[in-house]
Order: sequence, then structure tokens, then C-alpha cells
Amino acid sequence: AYLRSLETDVALLQEASYSGGVSAEQHIPVAPWNIGPTRRWGSGITSTWPLRPLEEVVTRYGAHPFKPVPDNSYRGAVAIGVAEPPGLGRLAVISVYALMNPYYAQTTLLRVVADLIPVFDSKEFDNVVLGGDLNIHTQVKGPVLDRYRAILHAIEALGLVNLFRTGRELRTPLANCPCSEPECYHARTHIHRAHKGQLAEITGGHNDYLFANAELANRLTS
Repeated sequence: AYLRSLETDVALLQEASYSGGVSAEQHIPVAPWNIGPTRRWGSGITSTWPLRPLEEVVTRYGAHPFKPVPDNSYRGAVAIGVAEPPGLGRLAVISVYALMNPYYAQTTLLRVVADLIPVFDSKEFDNVVLGGDLNIHTQVKGPVLDRYRAILHAIEALGLVNLFRTGRELRTPLANCPCSEPECYHARTHIHRAHKGQLAEITGGHNDYLFANAELANRLTS
């Protein structure tokens, strides 16, 4: 009901519980939803457009189909749907949660990027949107900063544009952001309960991202 109140055409969900009430045509995945017994939530997509799950894809290199999300890998953390909205052709929509398994979201996210390569080497899609809770950010210093930047560059190397970066002039800059980026693009997407009463609560963390192919990125309005 909340998503309908926002009048969203498509929403990428992470760490969400599914309680029913949405038709299979407007919701991905139907199953599995839970990541595991201790994480009774998962990633999904809802849409006003008819959706179908992307279970396999054929690349430009041959007729052999690939599974973009291998069985039993980060179960429930990645959902991929295909829609054909008016004026956008065939659209692939990818919802990602970088699962900490058991400690590192980085390793999961690198596997996700690698497994998605066949989707971007396919001629099946006119446009692609990828977004989610990636559990990494460039508001840190030291060796981990270079690592996080490299992972984000790997996502962009699929042919995607970081919409937070291209859309930074469309919103108020994040005050007192601790990043060392030449041009800060961060937004407040996350506040951890451990940050209550600290500077981090004021600046906010940025670990959620939205990417799109260049043609869609050029249409960004907010």
C-alpha cells in the first residue's frame, strides 16, 4: 500500500518480508523469498507493469543459456525481472542485497557482479536498472576505500551509470560528508543504531545505490 501511495512504476526491495496480496505477475520472486532461517526476508521487485522472472539468458557469444543467479548462491538476495513498459522496450530490473556471508558483503557483491556479466552481454534487453543495498560506501579512508571504489567501478563496467553521481546537482549536498571524493555524490540512505548520538547520525551513511544504462541515465529527473 505504501509503494502504491508513492505511485511507483517499479520498486526494488531488499530486506523485505513478503506477506502475500500481490499478484505473481507484479511480484518477483514468488519463491524462494527468505534468505535463510535467521534472515526471514529477501530481495524482490514489485511493479505496475507485468513482470516475469529472468531465469536464464543467452549471450552474444553463442546459444548456451546462462543462469544469472546460480542455484544456492546468495539465496533470496538477488531478484531479476523483465518488463516491457511503454517507450522503454524490454527492461531488465535487478534488485541486489549484498549479503554479509558471514562477515563480508564485498565478497558477495563481487560474485553478484561476475554472475551478472551474461545479462549485460545479451542482446535481449534495451534498458537495464540495477539497485539495492550494497553494504559498501566510499565514506571511509585507508585500503578499504580503494577496494570499495574498485567494486563500484566493476558495476559501472557492466555498462551502467551511478545515478547518485550523475544526479548530485539535483539535490542538496550531504553536509559534513566524510568522504574524500573529488565531487561528493553521497546521500543519506542509512543510519545504523550504533550511530545514535554520534556525528555519523548527522551525516548518515550511503550504502544504497541505483544504476542504469546511459540512455536511461540521461532521462534522470530527480
